[in-house]
Amino acid sequence: MTKDFDAEIAACGAEAEQAKVEMGAALERWLDVAAPWVAGFWERSIPRFVKENPDTVKALGEAGVKSLKAEADRLIGNARVHLQRRLVDDRPDHWPHLKPQTEPYDEDFRSSSSLHDAYKPEVYTPPRGGEPRQSLPDLVTIPLNRVLADIAPIFASKGFKIDGFKEEYSSGWELFRRSPGDWSNEMLETMTVYAEQHIRLRDALKSRDDLLREKAETEAADLWEQA
Repeated sequence: MTKDFDAEIAACGAEAEQAKVEMGAALERWLDVAAPWVAGFWERSIPRFVKENPDTVKALGEAGVKSLKAEADRLIGNARVHLQRRLVDDRPDHWPHLKPQTEPYDEDFRSSSSLHDAYKPEVYTPPRGGEPRQSLPDLVTIPLNRVLADIAPIFASKGFKIDGFKEEYSSGWELFRRSPGDWSNEMLETMTVYAEQHIRLRDALKSRDDLLREKAETEAADLWEQA
């Protein structure tokens, strides 16, 4: 029976598109559960800023303090929208389901023999006991840490000395020698789904490319035989 290459290629394309849809849904869920985690970090940081800068606080006066608190509260209250803008809207090329497939050797679209994915978080339990340790994907944690640092310039602009953060010329404010803590279980679970669907996307694209190559080879062989 002759293989229906076009139908199989179309099925692979549909599989890839469905994987992108699932990746998008997983990222939305991750943003939903990451937003309160980010807001909590900002809320915990503010009392430390105040404690370490008493003279600056007093110099602001009541009106200045109220204005500063209102600005910080706006950031915290808009954590979900802020996270969406900073991590996704401003950098869609960072996420494979939004990224245009323009480079033929882009690793985001190439299947791997390993089940590991660059977006997949891992949790390791030490062999001799102890607390589990998280190994988080750099592709997410590095830009996320810059978002966490967005609380710093609000206070630095008012003269606060901000320990645990630094301002880089090229990338803005970042965490510096300070850990924001482990991800929540929900953050781990939703980003794991994103990574699993990314593997599905790459596998579907590989199958499509294999079929395209096989179709071309078959058509060339048939033409040669018939000539």
